[in-house]
Amino acid sequence: MRARVSCLFVVVLLLLASVGCSTGGLKERAELRSLISASNWDAAIDYVAKSDFYKTENVALLRAMELGLLYNSKGAYYQSTQMLNKAKEIHQKLYTVSISSAAKGVLANENYDVYSGASYERSLIHFYLALNHYLLFLRGEYEGYKIAEKDSLKDVPPKKLNANERRLELQGARAELLDWDSYLKSIQGDRAGRSVFKNDLLAKVFGGMIHEAFERPEDDQIALQLYKDAKLVLFRNYNAYKTYNTIAPKFKGDFSKLALMGEQEVSSNYTKPTEYARNLELFLDTKILYLTKRMRPGDLQTIAKQIHATEKAMGEAAKCVNRANVGIILQTGIIPKKVPEKHYYSLESALTPDNPTEGQKAVAKFGSQVIMLFAGAQLGLLPPPNTYSPAGTQLGVATAQIAANALAISFELPVMENQIIEDLTTLQVYNGAGKMVQEFDIPLINPLLDVASEAIAEDSASRYTKLGIRLASKHLTAIAASYGTYSLSKQKLGEFFAKQAAVLQYIGASKAIEASEKADTRYWSTLPADFRIRDFYLEKGNYTFKIVVKKISTPDVPKKIIDLGAVNVADGKQKILLNYRIQL
Repeated sequence: MRARVSCLFVVVLLLLASVGCSTGGLKERAELRSLISASNWDAAIDYVAKSDFYKTENVALLRAMELGLLYNSKGAYYQSTQMLNKAKEIHQKLYTVSISSAAKGVLANENYDVYSGASYERSLIHFYLALNHYLLFLRGEYEGYKIAEKDSLKDVPPKKLNANERRLELQGARAELLDWDSYLKSIQGDRAGRSVFKNDLLAKVFGGMIHEAFERPEDDQIALQLYKDAKLVLFRNYNAYKTYNTIAPKFKGDFSKLALMGEQEVSSNYTKPTEYARNLELFLDTKILYLTKRMRPGDLQTIAKQIHATEKAMGEAAKCVNRANVGIILQTGIIPKKVPEKHYYSLESALTPDNPTEGQKAVAKFGSQVIMLFAGAQLGLLPPPNTYSPAGTQLGVATAQIAANALAISFELPVMENQIIEDLTTLQVYNGAGKMVQEFDIPLINPLLDVASEAIAEDSASRYTKLGIRLASKHLTAIAASYGTYSLSKQKLGEFFAKQAAVLQYIGASKAIEASEKADTRYWSTLPADFRIRDFYLEKGNYTFKIVVKKISTPDVPKKIIDLGAVNVADGKQKILLNYRIQL
């Protein structure tokens, strides 16, 4: 029987070795992020294109997303579109097809599997595609570009677009907005009753701005509805993020109860808006009031009451005489790192499942109590911390099966490094004579670091039990094998040497198990920390734009001034869109 257990243990180790361990691209991401922090887009593109990690088949989606964003940041929108269309195609296939075999699900870590992307990442693919199409429409040419073809790069000269081709790009932006909306609707059903990502505020606000650019009554109506939807999403979903709500944990904790309460009760007891929330709400109210005044002026007072518009919003809307013809998009900073974090799982809870593994069967032959005493007394497994906090606690996920004094094994799950948004951004517009003609806040539309943190925590919480059982089974097999070694060696070598042999064997096994189960820290690592968007009206002419950065704690003291350079408004009607990737 002991020989059989030892053989089983060897088989498990061989299987672990065949799966192999993976660093999940930690080194590659660190190199890439350092290039992005320095805004060295060409070097970053070259790094991804040549990296062995990004050439592997299981990260094809990551490669396409990273290159797509890097090209966008560089201003090479045609290349960006090519790569992001590829990413969209890959994601659609992975979204509908199972990507793991049953055997991998038992023995392999997620790094071995194909990276299929997070919901917020797929949402952003749509955003960047819609943005690229509109920017290509404005530019009127496909720039000189490089497109990855297998492992080679092909140089292509610029191409001027004719009127029909430009129109197709504009239609492409509109079509992508519709596709984006369809995707978000497809995920909402699975996430009903939870505060996690299921609607994208960016889709509503950016979508409204693009629809306004078509200057058609039907598109104005769509834009108006999108701004109304944005205000609803901000209240119902984005109050779960600390960037908008200082008591976000309370909002998330009672989220399932909020639907039964009135809006006023929720607002009074579960929200404390931050400056970011107030700025965004002012912008949305102004857009709603302006479009209502433009299309149905007789409804203005009724709509103002419905949305609880402030006097300031009414005043801002009254000043809006002309349709916004300039839009500005700030992609600021860089998303925090996705890193491994240690967690624990009770061995006792894994001993009596409905469908035991081979390791659990082996333990059963010896007797679970004997094995547990051996694991604690001879191998020295320690209990989890008394204040154990499983992944996803911030989501309100409770894992009750862990006892404070239980023998447990540790393993890793991914988590987003803690980071907060603390800067306000103000745009200053100077005319050709150097006189400042406009100054206003750029509202924060998407606190991506909050969105990603919660998405990763949600995913880790869903994996906790499954991964814990799988790892506990491997450890139980190793413990059973060590117990066999201990029992046999004790008769020949005595207690001391038998214990040393068993401990060394188990340490070797646990190291192999640990190496095979590193946390999956792959993610779209070149994304910004947040998006800030605004549109407004300017007369024809030449201008200079500057961004004034202020800490939210000291708003009267400029922290940094970023010169965005010269801007020419050649047409008082056609809406131009300006896209900047900046470091605050």
